[in-house]
Amino acid sequence: MASTSNLLEQVLLALQAFQVAFLWVHDWIPLGRLNDVAAVRSQNTLPRLVAVTLAQSVPFTIGLFFSAWYFGQPHPAWLGRWLWISYGILLVGQMRA
Repeated sequence: MASTSNLLEQVLLALQAFQVAFLWVHDWIPLGRLNDVAAVRSQNTLPRLVAVTLAQSVPFTIGLFFSAWYFGQPHPAWLGRWLWISYGILLVGQMRA
């Protein structure tokens, strides 16, 4: 059972890392049909685009850092709440987009 739990934690951490990586690059690097970098840049100045990228990515990067920090051991309660709230908000935002 422990190996199944460890595998699940690895998968969830990998998915979290993928989501955070996507947040950092989706306004900067063309990803085919997943984004339109030219449209984003036509609607935003460079300083605004940098600020938006930081604002939307840093909280999730913090969550990813601490998820990796506590990998293989029990997470503190605050981290569980942080992940549920932040990824809940992210899901709502993605559904709206």
